[in-house]
Amino acid sequence: MKKNKPMGGIFTQAIGFFPLVFLVVILYFARHSLMDMINNWGVERPRGEGEPLLERHLFVQDQYHRRDVTAPDETIALDYATLSVQHYSGSDLSVTETKIELDNGDIYRHTQIPFSEYLDGFNQYKLIINYEFSHGWVTYFDPETREWVLNQRLRSGVSFPMTTAFVNIENETFLVFDQPYAYSEGTDGNVIAHDDKIGKIFINPRGYGFDFVVGFAMVEDVYTEFWTLESSEPLVDMENPEASVLTGETSLEFWQRCCYGPDHRFLADGYYTRTPVSYAGYQENAFWRNPGVHVPYNYILNGNDRASHDLGYVQLYLSSRNMEEEGYFKTEPESSWLKETYGISGGYYDTRFNADMGVALIKAYQKYNESYFLEQAKKMLAFYVDYANEHHYAFYNELSEEGWLVQDYWHEDGNDEPVHSALNHQIQEMHFLYLMGTELKDPQIIALGDKLLKGVEITREIWIKQEGDLHYGYTPEGTFDRQDYPDLTYNDMYRVQELLEDMGRSRNSSLDRLMKAKKDYMDAQGITTYLR
Repeated sequence: MKKNKPMGGIFTQAIGFFPLVFLVVILYFARHSLMDMINNWGVERPRGEGEPLLERHLFVQDQYHRRDVTAPDETIALDYATLSVQHYSGSDLSVTETKIELDNGDIYRHTQIPFSEYLDGFNQYKLIINYEFSHGWVTYFDPETREWVLNQRLRSGVSFPMTTAFVNIENETFLVFDQPYAYSEGTDGNVIAHDDKIGKIFINPRGYGFDFVVGFAMVEDVYTEFWTLESSEPLVDMENPEASVLTGETSLEFWQRCCYGPDHRFLADGYYTRTPVSYAGYQENAFWRNPGVHVPYNYILNGNDRASHDLGYVQLYLSSRNMEEEGYFKTEPESSWLKETYGISGGYYDTRFNADMGVALIKAYQKYNESYFLEQAKKMLAFYVDYANEHHYAFYNELSEEGWLVQDYWHEDGNDEPVHSALNHQIQEMHFLYLMGTELKDPQIIALGDKLLKGVEITREIWIKQEGDLHYGYTPEGTFDRQDYPDLTYNDMYRVQELLEDMGRSRNSSLDRLMKAKKDYMDAQGITTYLR
């Protein structure tokens, strides 16, 4: 008689494989720790002091949960905010947490994680930021598709790429997430980005909420930085097509231009931009600390939402702490052109970048009523007044009125060889002087601005090239040469004309003449990015 096989036979056999499958899963998640143990068998690894900062997850101790600043090592009370810094040290790694609490209740956090000799087993660890929520959305500009992703639902497995992201949690908590970035120290004032060692931000469920999982590198000489901004109020308004900024851009256009990413970074010590090929220390992924603070400058002058309001304050403050005692900001990398032409080494004074910083500082003072910004601007003003008196070209009109074109660069090593004077530098320096003279009610500072303006008036016609564009600058040899920027100088003149009117004065006819020539040229060339 044929016997029937038990119905549960196949199921029973499958059950028998479960311990093996479970063992494989354990080995997979613990593979790095096992390899580390094998490679270091019999070798006692050095350990730091204190309890470990990393927490265990799925058999591997590889998660750092971002900590609040509870016992700060440094506290600075400003008019509009309080900065606190705490250095955490454990047996496995060290972390620096910086928190800036703004008077409007919003909080900026910046995490720095250096390489640890105690964690050389494998090179990918996780920074965890947890929030309890059921519903959330993320908005970001995708750098690959070059399109905005609006209000993507946050759920398990969702990730967003290396770009600034805007997060909405339950319409109650609003965040700006910068992407984590890994760096090593370069030469000549540069840092080298290691974007290949950092991945996307992933969303994983945990308890009654979700973890934002941020991978960070643990490679010798490489450190990781990551910042966020948090508010109980909406930080951006991306869906309103009428929301615009002073430049005439929509919010989407503004944030596409002013998000951090491939070309702009913000580190704990300030604003960085990609290093030009002509700068010393250049590598493909090199960045240098730029005193021009172009992104925070835009947040302060042109932003119209809470995110730009907060980030403008925080990031200008952190960047402006790099001022030299004398009252200026250095460009650290050496420019090959300046070195070959004038013998100027790295660590020089650039009047344009410093004027940008000065304008940002005085505008920030007016916007936030933060006295620190005004005091920094005063130091810059004192340095510039002395510098302009020493380093200028003088011109005279038929009435013997004197005008100056101020030289662009200087180095503290005492090399006083004359250098050129660029029109865009001159106009932005004028902008800074008029703002400061008006704010301080100082007629002498306004008069110095007028002397720079007079220098442009006297040389007005020589700036215009035959084809209608403007020359870049005036040379020590007494000639006007080189190619002007596409729209920068026009926009500088546009803003100075507005400022003159705000001061109760008339528009300057010489600037109008130069602006008309430049605008006609831009229109003929199809350049449309100028201010209107």
